[in-house]
Amino acid sequence: MPVLTRKTDDSEVQYLFGKTLSYRSRQIIIIIFIAGGILLQLLYSFFLGFIIVITGSAFSLIKGYRPLPKIKSNEEKWSQVTPNEYTKVKATADAALKWDEDFFDITSKRGIGVFSLVILFSAGLFFVAPVFLPGETIFMILANVAVILIPQWVTGTREYLKLDKLIIKINILQKVIELLNSPSDVQVLPMLATKETEKGKKVPSDARLMLKLLNAPDWFMGAQVQISINNVQGVDYPYVYCVLIFKEDAKIFQKKSTIVDHLQDGGTVSFKHIPIPTGNFIERAADRMYSGTAITVETANSEGVDVLVIRQRTSKTDGYFTTPSNVRDIILYTLEATKTITASK
Repeated sequence: MPVLTRKTDDSEVQYLFGKTLSYRSRQIIIIIFIAGGILLQLLYSFFLGFIIVITGSAFSLIKGYRPLPKIKSNEEKWSQVTPNEYTKVKATADAALKWDEDFFDITSKRGIGVFSLVILFSAGLFFVAPVFLPGETIFMILANVAVILIPQWVTGTREYLKLDKLIIKINILQKVIELLNSPSDVQVLPMLATKETEKGKKVPSDARLMLKLLNAPDWFMGAQVQISINNVQGVDYPYVYCVLIFKEDAKIFQKKSTIVDHLQDGGTVSFKHIPIPTGNFIERAADRMYSGTAITVETANSEGVDVLVIRQRTSKTDGYFTTPSNVRDIILYTLEATKTITASK
């Protein structure tokens, strides 16, 4: 947190002292107290002037620096968006990350760097300056630097709405969109979930894709590409899976039991309908139609619909992270399974 905040930042700053002061009044007080205190140290009394400098510095200390929106509830509202909305979310996240990199925030890389430089400068001054300056002057400089600057690094660190997990999901979904540019009979619909803030604004919270087949029967509602994030020892690992959705009254699992049972038993599909892209998404897997990702197929009934879940097989210790090649296999497997189910009599 800089000693003198920018006026555009003032509405976001919560100060420790003089909470009702206006922006201009606060800046005048800080300048007068610090400048006057240093002048008093030089002309009359170091101790008295130092107390005044401390007082001026105290008016610059903040309790928080928070453009962090308060979420009204955890209820998410899903809506279809354009692919450009994903790009906008990423741009907003990048801007927030840059905003967080402040020179006077010890939690940021820039803050750590500047703090280290100040320490090195002070150490150099302590060892070298005695050749040119009297000890009292060196002590006065170091004391003022310490009381003015150091508190700025340890109070009022910046906070913002972190979208790290959402950005991981969006990056993967954008690759899936790229992968599915080729099949002309597949419609890819980006979806974005938002939460409402106390001020009535909406902030993004989740993302997924809805895949639809052109000329598919009306009992097939689509296939969702969903991603969960598993955090292991502070590292986020994405786990991608697909959910095929069918109208419950169509009783697809009974009518298509032979196909469904085959898929659940670990049967593979032919991929005869799907052109394999080359040069995009995962080049190292582009020469293989199916690279052998262990896939599990499960059936369930949820909220009045029948669902078929296609995911990577997991064990107690493995499988909870889908690599880009795993993602590719799951998507292609899902499309061919969907075509097989919807095309059969």
